[in-house]
Amino acid sequence: METGETVFRYAFPILGAIFSFYYAFRILVGKDSTMVMGKNYKITIDEEGYVKKAGYIFIVFGILLIVYSLLMNYNLKIALVVLIVGIVGIFVAFHILNKQHGAESYDKKKKKK
Repeated sequence: METGETVFRYAFPILGAIFSFYYAFRILVGKDSTMVMGKNYKITIDEEGYVKKAGYIFIVFGILLIVYSLLMNYNLKIALVVLIVGIVGIFVAFHILNKQHGAESYDKKKKKK
């Protein structure tokens, strides 16, 4: 494998992990829920706990991307399965987090109109 192929192969997962760690740092240090939810949504129960758990979810996603990039060397199918299962797990974790902390969902806002 040439150097250009290696850089291109690992660039996206590693860059994604860097962005994920960056946002986790900004969320955990800045304690800003608008980075996760946006300005149109409101956290009604324990905003500080929501921000902390969301930051941890971003850290887990960064670790998942690094594991994915390491598994690509051995077996691409296993790496893709790990990535897909991890992404579904992240979506489920955010869904549970939104229910626990009283975040208004987009569907509820849509039905009110």
